[in-house]
Amino acid sequence: INIAAKGMGYHINHLYAILTYKCNLKCPHCELRTYNDNYNRENFIQALKQVQCDAITLFGGEPTLYYDRFVDAVNTGKITSVSTNLLSINDDVLDLIIKHNISLSTSWNPKRFTDNQYDRWLSNVRYISDTIKPLLLVTLTDDLISYDKQSFYALVAEWRKSGVCEILFEQLYDEAKTQAYYDNVDRWLVDIHSHWCEEYPQSVILNQLDSWVFNCSKTYTLNPSGSINKGCPQYKTPSICHSCLTCEFASSCQPCMLQTCCTFPKKLYKYHNEKISV
Repeated sequence: INIAAKGMGYHINHLYAILTYKCNLKCPHCELRTYNDNYNRENFIQALKQVQCDAITLFGGEPTLYYDRFVDAVNTGKITSVSTNLLSINDDVLDLIIKHNISLSTSWNPKRFTDNQYDRWLSNVRYISDTIKPLLLVTLTDDLISYDKQSFYALVAEWRKSGVCEILFEQLYDEAKTQAYYDNVDRWLVDIHSHWCEEYPQSVILNQLDSWVFNCSKTYTLNPSGSINKGCPQYKTPSICHSCLTCEFASSCQPCMLQTCCTFPKKLYKYHNEKISV
């Protein structure tokens, strides 16, 4: 459905615009790269120009994989951010991002890169950091929770020196995960943040604790074909976490509708608030 073209007058808070589902990585926790591409330039660009939206993120797949698509999308003047693995970044892509004042986020997880890819990724973080300070997204996956903590602290310090100013830990969406998994993630977050120091980038998750709101009612996804779906790219049938109905944090927590378990890090919330009250 092309919302704007049908004159429905919807105002969208956030649109994920997917130039391609194809990717130059095979992250084990992401299945978007397996989706059909079906790119239709005319429909995609028309929808992008017509949609009324507060923020539009070029997403994927890897949005810089096809330079011609990237140029077309950015030159609409509608793009506010790009989510990229940085492996395909070059002077032309960077010049366009700077010209249109677009923010940038990138990602890391233990099994995301080979050693050579990681070296290339970190080199590109340094390459862009003179003009753009990327937000680093880290998904709370099994391999991260079991990763050697001292090695992780060393990486975090290295990222800071390379130009990363903020890290956002994101909860994993996986229907197979149990509440015990997310409780373990919560304990890991407390342990990690008890060792966080000024040499590290800011941990954005701490800023979200007093308002844990993931309201996707006005979030939509523009597919490569030009069609628009309600919800984020991972959107499926909404679920209800039963514990939310009687939770003491219900006034400040609006969880992701796709999660069947409680993903609010209650232990981290308690630890952080006790720390700042001292």
